[in-house]
Amino acid sequence: MTEGGKGKTKVAAGYSQTAVKRSYGYDRTGNLTHSTDQRTGTTHFEYDKLGRITKAGNERFAFDPAHNILDIPTEKVKPYPAPSPVGEGKTTAPLSDDRSAITDNRLKTYNGTTYYYDDLGNLIHRELADGEVQNYFYDLYDQLVKAEIFKKDGTKETWAYSYDALGRRIGKGRLKNEEVSETSFPHDLGGNGLENQTRFVWDGSHLLQEIQPDGRYTYIYTDQDSYEPLAQVRDWTTEDGENRQQTHYFHCDQIGIPREMTDRDGNLLWFGNYTGWGRLKEETKVKDSAYQPFRLQNQYADRETGLHYNFFRYYEPVCGRFIKQDPIRLEGGTNLYSFASNVQNWIDPLGLFAFAIPLIIEAGAIIKGLLFVGSAAAVGYAGSKAIQAAQSQSQTKTQAIAKPVPPAIAQSKAGKKGCGKCTRANNSIAGAGAGAPMPPEDNDDKDKNLSISDKRSIRSYKKQIKNHKKKIEEFKNNPTVRPGMEKLPKEVIKAQQESRIRHLEREIKAFQKNIDDIYKKY
Repeated sequence: MTEGGKGKTKVAAGYSQTAVKRSYGYDRTGNLTHSTDQRTGTTHFEYDKLGRITKAGNERFAFDPAHNILDIPTEKVKPYPAPSPVGEGKTTAPLSDDRSAITDNRLKTYNGTTYYYDDLGNLIHRELADGEVQNYFYDLYDQLVKAEIFKKDGTKETWAYSYDALGRRIGKGRLKNEEVSETSFPHDLGGNGLENQTRFVWDGSHLLQEIQPDGRYTYIYTDQDSYEPLAQVRDWTTEDGENRQQTHYFHCDQIGIPREMTDRDGNLLWFGNYTGWGRLKEETKVKDSAYQPFRLQNQYADRETGLHYNFFRYYEPVCGRFIKQDPIRLEGGTNLYSFASNVQNWIDPLGLFAFAIPLIIEAGAIIKGLLFVGSAAAVGYAGSKAIQAAQSQSQTKTQAIAKPVPPAIAQSKAGKKGCGKCTRANNSIAGAGAGAPMPPEDNDDKDKNLSISDKRSIRSYKKQIKNHKKKIEEFKNNPTVRPGMEKLPKEVIKAQQESRIRHLEREIKAFQKNIDDIYKKY
């Protein structure tokens, strides 16, 4: 991988063939302006003054004041007349004359798809542009437990979904025709009467394994606190009874969406192209055994419905919204269905609230990072000048998670303590505001003129540098520091070790630069 200037180029090669070659460009605010791929060419992106995406390649988007996406034509929708430009023209479409079209932020129609909701705000009926119709059923916890799919050829499928006590989806399968009824749900069946079953095993909020009838897939992530997939280990048994194992690697874009998969030698196995809201537009399997279910970070694509399972909610990638209201209500934002202003710079691993991953482009380097508060909230960025915004955002989201939330969220939050990446909830980076303890006076002459807040920041950065260096030594001495890694292939262990060390070294550099920047002010 090479990095430089105001862009980033990612290259992965196997033998003499380049499997992955991609570059990015950003504006001064950190928004992605274009991405260039050797297969799809250059895709340009545009945004309005609020940071909402208005253009992604040939796709166009517009929003009402409540951030609901408006039904305007794209390159694939022909029946609708083009909107007359208003405001800035190229980035703004006029609002519909029918102001009741989007009441309670419940989208009724978009891009040829029609949506219907129950009184609780759950999506219960969806009519797709291609003629397919889907019905959705929920349990008392508003979890999707059944989906009826009426295909355009007249056939019908019914799929069932089950969850554990923490709200994590642990299974899905297609109901046999004779088992289907208007009141049949997966928790009633106990797994009986299902075919094409898939079981899911979790490590906290990370999908660790999925077990299918023909084998098992184990997933490794780029970092223990990241949701960006690094590798997939496939185990299966041949017809002769021989156990086999293969390791495949994910190659993700700037936001963590897998764009390619390669084998251990770098040979291309799979590649895909996505729409502006993260829907897989097309894919190519170089080898039939390639299997890639991930979309945006911590989203698992259900091929049967086209929805993405996003931990606490399901994401609808056609319109870039969730199918039910936010379980943490207004703490996740004023629009209870919204994912984010765009998916080029924002992620929402838990389906609760989105946060940005800014890219700081300075001195020819691009630094990217996350700041996690607890196990159920990722709330900011620990790098360069963006830290001030992260402080206030971190305090807000910490308070949000501390308030009463559904049992599944509360239990998930209690499962881990302070598994934050780069900092913890009680770290002075997140709590350097009012009420934080005063730092002791420094004896160094150059610190005498510093403000109290700058002293706090420097002490916090130094503490983080010390902790990061300690983690690097631990990871160098014991690559399998995480339980369960001992049985993984050596190349997977090595890749994760190198990725973890590189991440920590980049953040040490960022922390040190923050310290230097503070001193430069004086």
